[in-house]
Amino acid sequence: MDALPYYISEENVALLEKHGVLSRAEVHARYGIELENYYKQIHIEALTMLDMIKKDILPAAAAYCRDLAETALRKKQLGLEPGFERDILEKISSRADRLYAEMERLEADVDGAPQSADALEIAKYYRSVIFTQMEETRKPADAIESLVGSKYWPYPTYGALLFSVV
Repeated sequence: MDALPYYISEENVALLEKHGVLSRAEVHARYGIELENYYKQIHIEALTMLDMIKKDILPAAAAYCRDLAETALRKKQLGLEPGFERDILEKISSRADRLYAEMERLEADVDGAPQSADALEIAKYYRSVIFTQMEETRKPADAIESLVGSKYWPYPTYGALLFSVV
C-alpha cells in the first residue's frame, strides 16, 4: 500500500510514457484500480472475520464453557474440586469477553470507514485502522482456539490440516 503512490510519481509516469508502455491516463487508472482492490479486499476480509467470530468462534467457546461448567458443577456436587475445569473456563471466558469487545471495535471501524474520500485516503484508513484492528481481534481468537476442545472447534486445526490423510 505504501508503494502505490510512487506508481504515479512524475518520473515513473514519464518513463512509462517515454517507452510506450502505458499512457498517463492508463497509469492513473491502474493506480486507482489497485487502491480500490486493496481496500475492498481488506473490507471483505474484515466482514468475513466478523462473520466467523459471531457465527462460529464465540458459539464454540460458549458451548465448551457450558459443558465445562456442567462438569465442574457435577464434580462439586460429588465433593470433588473442579480444578482444571474452572481454570480453563475462566481462561476461555475472559478471552471470549476480550474477543467480543475487539469484534465490536472492528465492526464499528468497518461501519465508520470513509465512503466518499479519495481512494488513497480510504486505503490508508483500511490499512491503519481496520487492518490493525483485525490483528488485535485475532489475538484472543487464537488464544481461544488453543483452549477449546477439538470437537467444539468449528474449523480444522493446523495439525489436522498438516497431518491428516483424507
